Amino acid sequence: PDLLRPRSRRKLPAPVGSGKPNSRLINGLGPVADRAAGLSRLDFQRHLRYLVAGKGRMNLIARLPLLMSFALLMLALPAAAATERRVALVIGNSSYANAPVLSNTVNDARDMAAALAVSIGHYSSRGTRAKNQDFIGAMIPDPALARLKGVAVAIADGVSSSEVGHIASETAVKAFFSDYYCTSDAWTVKTSAQRVIAATNAWLHAMTRKAFFVHEREKGYVTTFSAIVFKGATAHLFHVGDARIGRLAGPSLEPLTVEHRIGAEEGNATYLARALGLGPHVEIDYRAEQVAAGDIFVLTTDGVHEHVAASEIAGRIAGCGGDLDAAAAGIAALALQNGSADNVSVGIVRVDRVPERPEEVAVPMEVAQLP
Repeated sequence: PDLLRPRSRRKLPAPVGSGKPNSRLINGLGPVADRAAGLSRLDFQRHLRYLVAGKGRMNLIARLPLLMSFALLMLALPAAAATERRVALVIGNSSYANAPVLSNTVNDARDMAAALAVSIGHYSSRGTRAKNQDFIGAMIPDPALARLKGVAVAIADGVSSSEVGHIASETAVKAFFSDYYCTSDAWTVKTSAQRVIAATNAWLHAMTRKAFFVHEREKGYVTTFSAIVFKGATAHLFHVGDARIGRLAGPSLEPLTVEHRIGAEEGNATYLARALGLGPHVEIDYRAEQVAAGDIFVLTTDGVHEHVAASEIAGRIAGCGGDLDAAAAGIAALALQNGSADNVSVGIVRVDRVPERPEEVAVPMEVAQLP
């Protein structure tokens, strides 16, 4: 009954510290402080005790809506106070006189020193052909994912006899990047990459059969594929076809892969012995190499390394002044000058820093070979 009875406009005693009396009524439920946002927590506590223990016609049930309003305002006070706080961005440490050295900046610097860092340059051109059927790409994920999965670089060359070779090469590279980084963190690099490549091969082969190239596989979705995954202090190499991966060794290149080609029964012609999309299953070459800061890896398609000597490739990289994109473009241009009639693609990866933490250093080679 008390809730239904009309209330008169009456004044409550001013809360201590508010500076003015409360006189505004909200929906007849009782007075609300005009300067509630400016009250201190002590003011609210004193006012709350008055409402709960005060005398008058209002009973506790009638006061519940007002009490809830005050409770909400009290919860809002810390948030309002938080807006006045100051945040300092510390980008370095020094010898503080009255404060200890901050650990967060030390930890950040340690994490930066422990992370793998690479520089990548690349170039790809159709050359003298009407269409570029090569595809090259790299994936440098965020630091957390890079520690788990590494940094990946891949190159693919769709067969020239196919009108859909460019689709096959692009699919192989993009599928590797998108799927490899989604594999289980419990899998090794070798297991993850090989399963992804095998799945891509099966899909390309199925597309070839679906497109009625069953008896003319060389006209289907067929492509070479070579990739490097840099994780910790190890480079994991995966290779199918006749592209090439090498490592700079002084004035020349150390070959790290073997071209999968077979000679014809007559003449000097050669044909691909292995490629993605040729069959439902594919054999993938795998190799693990320890890396150090300063190591340089080079990926090329056959339109380049069949027309440019390893010493010339090494010379172009040495004379590029650190501009890896310019070096890649120069190597491709040299291949065309030397008579290459194919697409030309070059990828160059320089290892700038390897992890320093023992737990992030590459595992021994015999462990890396495990499935």
